[in-house]
Amino acid sequence: MSTSDSPGLAGRSGTIQANPDVLRGVAASLHGVAEDIESLLPEIKDLHDTTAREAADHTVSGGPAPYFSPLLDALHTANGKVLKNIEQARDNVRRDAEALQGLADSFESNEQTHASKIANL
Repeated sequence: MSTSDSPGLAGRSGTIQANPDVLRGVAASLHGVAEDIESLLPEIKDLHDTTAREAADHTVSGGPAPYFSPLLDALHTANGKVLKNIEQARDNVRRDAEALQGLADSFESNEQTHASKIANL
């Protein structure tokens, strides 16, 4: 997308140009970013379980040592918040990609409609 204003006309509206192919390219890139974000989720989900297993090493009961309970509780809480935020970021990026795709489709549709009207004059 680019904008242009006439020289010396500060504060007045200019022309906005958008290339649907560029918008689609950015949308595709954003979908890739969303996939990258998605790939982080399993590791984050596994973090608490891995920590609990490590805290249980060499204990008689096979469960995490009581000494680690505050740490595991805090990690569980923090991990939940991190997961929520990462999922929200992923969802936001996906929505942005869909919005750009829709904008590109709308621009193309309007362009075709106007071209058709001009051709029928």
